[in-house]
Amino acid sequence: MQKVKRVKTEQLVQLVSTLKDADIKLESGHLVGLPNQSVRDIWHSARILKKIGVRFKITSVTVPYPGTTDYELGRSEGKIINADWPSIVVAAGKCGKNLTNFKIHCALFIVQCLYYWHIFSVGLKTVLSSLPHLRAAWRGVTRLFSHPRAGAGAIKRTFEDAVYGAE
Repeated sequence: MQKVKRVKTEQLVQLVSTLKDADIKLESGHLVGLPNQSVRDIWHSARILKKIGVRFKITSVTVPYPGTTDYELGRSEGKIINADWPSIVVAAGKCGKNLTNFKIHCALFIVQCLYYWHIFSVGLKTVLSSLPHLRAAWRGVTRLFSHPRAGAGAIKRTFEDAVYGAE
């Protein structure tokens, strides 16, 4: 955050606190592969979001869109050879740092594991002690067999609601 947006962690903590005090729900996207970002940086930022109680629903890889500094960096490093979409997609997450596909996939996996571990470990007590949450989780479990993706999504949303409150 400090490198890209010049935002200090303390400023983010204060902003989140102010929004929570105003009863404003907050969700964030978590970008992987920002220029000069390491896997350790990605892990650290995910831990900060978890610690301050921000629901990070979307974790995605930074795409160097034409006209951005990421794009220009990718062109100067030779990672974007042609100014076409396939070349841009191949360079996603790799501009400014030698992140490989393997490291990007590992970072995405680590962030998602951290998030799921957090919502399931923190939300379990609430789900087990609340009949509406328990029913919703059970409906998700029963859907796992006929529609695995929909069932898993329903279980995840139930635990997210138990941790962060309903959307």
